[in-house]
Amino acid sequence: MDQKEFQWRGVVVEPNPTTFERLAQNYANASERVSAVNAAVCGEDGPATLYVDAAHPTAETASIDRRDFDADPSAFARVDVTCLSLESLWRHHVATRLPGRVDILQLDTEKLEHAIILATNFSKLAPRPDHILYESVHLSDEEYLEVREHLRRHGYSSFWKWPGCGEAEHDTLASHEDARRD
Repeated sequence: MDQKEFQWRGVVVEPNPTTFERLAQNYANASERVSAVNAAVCGEDGPATLYVDAAHPTAETASIDRRDFDADPSAFARVDVTCLSLESLWRHHVATRLPGRVDILQLDTEKLEHAIILATNFSKLAPRPDHILYESVHLSDEEYLEVREHLRRHGYSSFWKWPGCGEAEHDTLASHEDARRD
């Protein structure tokens, strides 16, 4: 696919260094519009351990949440990664590349969405994303309500269940009350 066909701009983030190389190559011919960042999005800045499938290190099976791998720890390799909060990612990568507008923020952080969203002061994200699409299938009912209330306090007033990964209600789309809808 020729990325130059599309006129969208964005920042893509991947913590696994091996997978990141492939991601960066995918966007190499659109580098003036798409910036690739090798980091994990977390609730706070700092170092972390990413657990990846040892037999398939480029597979998307990776998480900072070690509980996902307690059943067979020997099947996973440990990779040291840098974590960025959404506020840091915005300040250092998004605001500098996309100063005018962000249509959508998509979060698929392997069960860290709850912690990341609750740790983020969305009023500090400039430009503010009009829409946030986050993986919600793993959230408990209580966590789901906490996330919605936190986003509501930051002006996100509409919420829709969104299909993904073969499930009718895998993700949630939150739209800001002032979002452009064109």
